Amino acid sequence: MPSPEQSLTVSLPRSGVDRDYPIHIGRGLIADADYWTRLLSDRDVVLVTNETIAPLYQDMLLSALGPRRVTCVVLPDGERHKHYGSIEAILDQALAERHERRSIFIALGGGV
Repeated sequence: MPSPEQSLTVSLPRSGVDRDYPIHIGRGLIADADYWTRLLSDRDVVLVTNETIAPLYQDMLLSALGPRRVTCVVLPDGERHKHYGSIEAILDQALAERHERRSIFIALGGGV
């Protein structure tokens, strides 16, 4: 089972609210079902990716995520699509599929 070669924490302090999140980097993590189970426990997932990355990695990640509920949101690629309308599309789809506060959002792709 692969383990992260590198882990770092991004700290976003804001009015006493903890907004830290980890970034894990390593070979084979995307396909490691044990890694995702440890990381996500039993939580549902909203997977956000784009048209370029989805065909390359989405199926591999979905397989590793196992039987949990996953909603996939595939956005157009490119800087011109990074706007509030895209955020609205992501949230609309998550709400339509009845995700709630325990759901985890995964950004698949460096520019997503």
